[in-house]
Amino acid sequence: TVSGTQNIQIGNTGVLSLDGEVGNVNTRTATYYKTSNQTINQTGNPSFVSISWNASTTASDTATISQTAPNSNLFNVNVKGLYLINIGIQYNNVAIAVLPDKTLRINMNVIRGAGNSIMIQNTYDFPDNVPTNPAQSITGIVQLNVGDQLFFQSVQYLNNGSFTLQSQAVAPNDYDLNTYWTWVMLKPL
Repeated sequence: TVSGTQNIQIGNTGVLSLDGEVGNVNTRTATYYKTSNQTINQTGNPSFVSISWNASTTASDTATISQTAPNSNLFNVNVKGLYLINIGIQYNNVAIAVLPDKTLRINMNVIRGAGNSIMIQNTYDFPDNVPTNPAQSITGIVQLNVGDQLFFQSVQYLNNGSFTLQSQAVAPNDYDLNTYWTWVMLKPL
């Protein structure tokens, strides 16, 4: 059984597996750090992806993260587990400068237990003067059923700057049926 936080440097893919614990709903968190040679225009603290979940009744839970391409700031995150609690991505002091406008693109793919795939794609455009107080937020709700896999296909902030993307469970007590996710875009760091 793994508990607490583990730091895994990313070459192509970092994988963390947990032993299932029936009846134990303590949250576990895995933090995946990008290595410096995997980053373009990286300054300050390393970028990381934080994945939290609690034990399921399955034999093991697996969280996998990989970059879409070498030297890319796009991540692929694949998490499989009945009791997924939180997925979040945070960039610290990242300068990308891809497009002149401020665009955050989020692509999520929910793979149903029966094998059906549902693509959820959202593009958020922000004005030049993104408010700093209160934090500007974007929300969307995704329903996950038992056996589903949430594939966080890509997150991209197309501008000089950085952002924090977090998720919150709207119905955290509904572990046995389904879980609802709210994706929140916080103010640029």
